[in-house]
Amino acid sequence: MASKRVVETVRENPASATAGALTFLALALPGPRALLWRSTLGRLQSEEALFNACVRRSETLALDAEAASGEIQRLTEAASAAEVEMKRGAANLKSAARELRAMESRTYGMDKKATTLLNDLRVLPSKEAVALQEQVASTVDKVAAHRNVALSTLKRIFKSGIEV
Repeated sequence: MASKRVVETVRENPASATAGALTFLALALPGPRALLWRSTLGRLQSEEALFNACVRRSETLALDAEAASGEIQRLTEAASAAEVEMKRGAANLKSAARELRAMESRTYGMDKKATTLLNDLRVLPSKEAVALQEQVASTVDKVAAHRNVALSTLKRIFKSGIEV
């Protein structure tokens, strides 16, 4: 009910509603409120009171600047340490990526050797040859799984921004 009356009043008196909204906004926001204070009631203060208020604000500002200086110095040192750690970590990642790339290449060589061995074993008719074939095939599967792990790790390293 009350909201309907407010809407009707705003429709009937748009200029008054706008003036009221702007006045509320001027009093609600800190910048205009401080300006209104200084230009009205603030002028009634004595010169000594104004000066004392300025001295207190100056001291507060100096203390804040001092605290900010120490904080900035601490954060600068922390950023430098983090940068050193990041560079060390990036170097370690590059080294690990090189080793993973080398291992991946070796797995391809192992695949070629296993394929040749399996072809040689297929020619042999004995049961031991068949058992050895199964063992070699199992080893090939393990090598392929290891290669896939290496490739996924290399992919993760590459996504982190390190060239592989």
